[in-house]
Amino acid sequence: LDYPRFSKEVLEPCKKELEEIKQTIYEDIGECNLDEITDVVKHLYQKGYKPAYGLPDSWLKERPEAIFKLLYQYKKKKIFIKQYDTKFQSYIQSDGRIHAVFKADSSVTGRYSASLPPVMALDRRIMNYLCAPEGKALIAVDFNSMEMRALAALSKDAFLIRMLSFKELDFYRQIGALLFKKSADSV
Repeated sequence: LDYPRFSKEVLEPCKKELEEIKQTIYEDIGECNLDEITDVVKHLYQKGYKPAYGLPDSWLKERPEAIFKLLYQYKKKKIFIKQYDTKFQSYIQSDGRIHAVFKADSSVTGRYSASLPPVMALDRRIMNYLCAPEGKALIAVDFNSMEMRALAALSKDAFLIRMLSFKELDFYRQIGALLFKKSADSV
């Protein structure tokens, strides 16, 4: 991982944006602890806003008022910075590499998992900064619909094979639409 480059090109601008968002929020509702929901809600009420209990993300995204969109952006950027700043640095070994722990049998569903760090759930913004050592290659594998692909190959079911050949379709959404006799958009 080229962490210095990632920090300079992604984290530092993200921290700057977070500070700008914070100042804009303060201009609207006054200074408060943005990491303490009760304090934010109190300030929102004082300014005449009617926030939902707990300020859930789904509610913040739907609101037309700019303050709620700013609060949503603040939460998302704060989480990103927390995950990929100090915490993520602790996963980088002395050789400058990340050595995740992969497990094929730790999930109840039988799916692969990875921890320390959870590399299968890395934010897309960090992918461009992962690099292999000199003379080596970094390979990414997407297990998207792997179980269904194995089932289609083993059963030689023409319908499954045809459905899985369309990369732009969400296989499970299509199956849900067939099962519930609805359009794929409504599933």
